[in-house]
Amino acid sequence: MARRPSLPAFPPAPRSVTLVIAALVLLAGCRSEAPVGDDPFSANPALRQYHPPPPVRSYPATEMRINSWIAANQFDSMRAHGWDLWESITRPATSGLPIWETWYSGHELFVYEEIPLAEERQAFRDFEAPHQLSHAPDEGLGRPAIPFTPHEEITSFNRFTEPTARYIWVNGLNRQDVLQDTLNALLEADVPIADQQVLVSGDSTDTGSIVLKVVWQFISGDSASLVPYWAGNTVETTTDTLMPIVKSWKQGMWLDPTGGLQPGDSVNGSVHGGPVRPWPVMSLDDFYSIVLDSADVKAFSRYALVSGDDVGASDSTSADSLRAAIRPGNVALLMAIHLTTKEIPNWTWHTYWWAMDPENPDYGDDRPASIPAPWNHYNQRAAYSMTVVTGDSVQPNVQWNPYLESNLTGQYATVSNPTEALTWWGSQTNCMSCHRMASFPAADSLWEPGYRPAMFIAVDDPAFAKFLKTDFLWSVAGRAGPPAGGNH
Repeated sequence: MARRPSLPAFPPAPRSVTLVIAALVLLAGCRSEAPVGDDPFSANPALRQYHPPPPVRSYPATEMRINSWIAANQFDSMRAHGWDLWESITRPATSGLPIWETWYSGHELFVYEEIPLAEERQAFRDFEAPHQLSHAPDEGLGRPAIPFTPHEEITSFNRFTEPTARYIWVNGLNRQDVLQDTLNALLEADVPIADQQVLVSGDSTDTGSIVLKVVWQFISGDSASLVPYWAGNTVETTTDTLMPIVKSWKQGMWLDPTGGLQPGDSVNGSVHGGPVRPWPVMSLDDFYSIVLDSADVKAFSRYALVSGDDVGASDSTSADSLRAAIRPGNVALLMAIHLTTKEIPNWTWHTYWWAMDPENPDYGDDRPASIPAPWNHYNQRAAYSMTVVTGDSVQPNVQWNPYLESNLTGQYATVSNPTEALTWWGSQTNCMSCHRMASFPAADSLWEPGYRPAMFIAVDDPAFAKFLKTDFLWSVAGRAGPPAGGNH
């Protein structure tokens, strides 16, 4: 889509006035024109075939109310809010799809081509390999890549509510040159590290701003599949409790779109080479699932086609295996969702995953009865702070999703002790801490002085001295592309 040249115009946020004024003044002085996106959301009313998240009980909540939960360690209120959000986004739109399926995709925001018309985009599913499954190495610093594990057997995509999508598009935050110019301007103005950032909303909070990462696994549409499932991080359920990747899971379930196997039955099978034993047959009605059609295949993300990453074809990582996994007739199972809302400046963080035991006492038995099937088969974790107080000590607020973080590991060095590398694992991470590190350039921010997906990270942490914080969104930091005409 052609973009009209104009100066960047970041709508001012009351808590980031210094940042905005400095960026605008210096950018105006160093270049006469910077192409920033037209607003397709306003230009084409047909694109408004979109459903905002409806209010449900505690959602939307004010910053003051949520901060009171945090101050009082009211974890039950945070979890209740998470279920209210879940009920809101999963309610059916007029098309019958869940409301979140009508939101804007990462492909629409970060790949520079004309956004599809409403009748095409309401089910625009840009399947791709989750970016956090593989981080590039930094040879200059001698640091290896966080390993990609093909056994993850999943794929994902992002969804953005209109307020977030509009703000990113209109202000050019989907473009590397805009982010780089903003960073250069702020560094030249010598603004405090705390103000070295962009926001993805006009204020520090926006109750309408929600971002999702939606996680899928594919199964054959013409035969039964034995699918591994998460049942906790114990020696009884996984062969590796530090890195409990899908390949390590010991339990499985049969799913058969053909109807040859009946729910409630048990059928022998081997999960990941384990002993042959009976496993239950589950119903597809227990999942939110999609039978892929030609439109889904056509919309398959370019990123996945050229990445070589596996997205559901067992141990194969070839491009051919990707095309085989995403083909008409196959079934995409919704396995997990990360959900974040900008109801507070640090965003609220919830993560959901499909559970064999949806009434798990730690993650599911507080789910309201008003949440219908199949959405009542998903459990939840919530994180509203980076750390929690346990007795006399402050500990990382560990909250993670087994379908997204289980393969991650790496090292970081603290500012106080930069020579000693500490090892972390995905099962020790926290959503808010990880996303606080989101900054541009993304590849560099993973390593200087060290990507830290747990513990408290201040907005003025010295780690951000040479970086532009991207308001907790790795999608902005990592997916921003070249100027118009440079599809990626």
